Amino acid sequence: MSGTTREEGLLRALGRALRAPVPPERKGWFAFGWSCLALLLVLGTTGALLSIYYLPAPGAASESVRFLMREVAWGWLVRGLHRWGSTLLLVFATLQLLRVFLAGRYRGGRAGNWVLGVLLLLLSVGLAFTGELLAWDARSSALAAAALSGTESIPIVGPALAHWMRGGAEIGTATLARAHAAHALILPWLAFLLLALNLWLLARRRARREA
Repeated sequence: MSGTTREEGLLRALGRALRAPVPPERKGWFAFGWSCLALLLVLGTTGALLSIYYLPAPGAASESVRFLMREVAWGWLVRGLHRWGSTLLLVFATLQLLRVFLAGRYRGGRAGNWVLGVLLLLLSVGLAFTGELLAWDARSSALAAAALSGTESIPIVGPALAHWMRGGAEIGTATLARAHAAHALILPWLAFLLLALNLWLLARRRARREA
């Protein structure tokens, strides 16, 4: 089978899935799930565009953000979509888990999806937090200091973990570099991996029901 034929088959399968009728009692659940997926795609796209102008270095970071907002055409819109998309992802992910919990759908065969959903929510929190640090202004520095102080208070592993997150004895270039790496490279890939696993589990369970 040629690459074009495979692509056409995938598009037809996706089209059938999107056109499939959703039972009225499940529409709310699907709305939150698809909203989270759409927001992840928006965040990935806008984040890639922002990374073209962002400079992950103290002093240069805040200046690159100002340049993006004031000088780059539609830069303010891209950054706004990225920030508000991050907030909405947290809201929808929380609502989705809340509905799953209240309906008792975290038990039995759905336990795996529940665990993945909780992990996705935690990753969303991590993405939002590291994103707030990247402006590296007075507010970001205070936020980083407060987070590191809280991390150090964790018994046994806290001091070592805080030292690794800080990148040394003081908050500085290494701290920003690690926050940027986590936000742009590590956490997004983990989020998409967990999302893919979640969808795979849902598809496998549906296939078993239809078999």
